[in-house]
Amino acid sequence: MVKFRSKYKKTDAQQDQIIAAETDPANFPAGRRLSEPVSPGEPVLTSNMNGQVTLAGSPFNLQFSRGHLKKISFENSTDSIKIESRTYLQSSLKKIDYRNESAFALDTDSDYGLRSVQICKKTDCIRRIITDFFFNRVSDECFIACCVDYPVFEPEDTVTASAPLELSIRIGETDPEIHTPDSTVTVRQNFRSEAVTIPGSSFEIHAGKHIQTIEFIREYGTRRFVSVDRLEARITTKHGARHLQFYPGGSRKAAPAGFYSGLTEQFCFKLGIKPRK
Repeated sequence: MVKFRSKYKKTDAQQDQIIAAETDPANFPAGRRLSEPVSPGEPVLTSNMNGQVTLAGSPFNLQFSRGHLKKISFENSTDSIKIESRTYLQSSLKKIDYRNESAFALDTDSDYGLRSVQICKKTDCIRRIITDFFFNRVSDECFIACCVDYPVFEPEDTVTASAPLELSIRIGETDPEIHTPDSTVTVRQNFRSEAVTIPGSSFEIHAGKHIQTIEFIREYGTRRFVSVDRLEARITTKHGARHLQFYPGGSRKAAPAGFYSGLTEQFCFKLGIKPRK
């Protein structure tokens, strides 16, 4: 792979202007701070689902491996969507990768699903990210809820990427489109693989043969969630294949460490799949 190097080096003053722009609070995902502690809830956890398992829904199923979402399949069809989920945090001082600690079936009167618990790979961080994938028994709607317990960062640090749940799907040569009720944005690949920000709380992701829909919600039953008013997405290339990566509840915009450090929050979105016409 050919590496390109800038011919001109930025001055300290120019670099300070860039950092100030990137850490402007106007660029942050809105509604992230909560004034009170939050909990992912305590549904009944039953069987161990730490291997390769399928969570059967209608009209689609979610397939997991070691607590990570791997594929979306459909009833009475051989068609499927390969999807990779990943959890990590990146700052100017360190990168925090997460690994699966456990995955269990969860069960309530209204829902059934899988709870995945992610912990830091390094033992110096004890904070966890808990993700619930579940279907409503009555409506058959699919929901994904994340409870994020952010680690404590150094005061002078800058968080450059927050990915409680990075989702990645393989795409072809056609650039995907993300639709909202107010706009349509085409996601194009750029040299630095920078993410594009799409304002809104409800999105249709047109990529491949299917449309993935994401709708952020503020409450479900007794649970309350932060307000999310945008979605970030980018295109990357891996082993010659293009992938669309999107970050529900996350961000690849730089932010001061104090914006995340020690914060606990939870967000939730409704996931839908429909064929492209």
